[in-house]
Amino acid sequence: MKKVISLLLLTLIMTTACNSKNEKNKEVSESNICQSCAMTINDTKMAGSNADSTLSKEYCVFCYKNGEFTEPNITLEEMIDKCAMIWSQQQNSSEEELKEEIKKSFPNLKRWKK
Repeated sequence: MKKVISLLLLTLIMTTACNSKNEKNKEVSESNICQSCAMTINDTKMAGSNADSTLSKEYCVFCYKNGEFTEPNITLEEMIDKCAMIWSQQQNSSEEELKEEIKKSFPNLKRWKK
């Protein structure tokens, strides 16, 4: 369980670092994660869309459509709760443990940085 969480966090940290270095040239690839929910954007079907109908290089289809967030009023805390619930079901993991780990990484995502 802790290995899975650690691997998720390591992936998030490494991807965020790579994305910031390659911001101008990045394309949708396996190394991209949504800068709102940290979901891996591993192909164009998972990428959100910009207002001009191009693919978003920063946000997934669940968080970003037509250049706008799908849940514009969701708070960081609500997003953490939502993702922890979804991930706990997918991974058969403890929701509370996931929340604690997510709280460490989500504030570093572009949408939530202050």
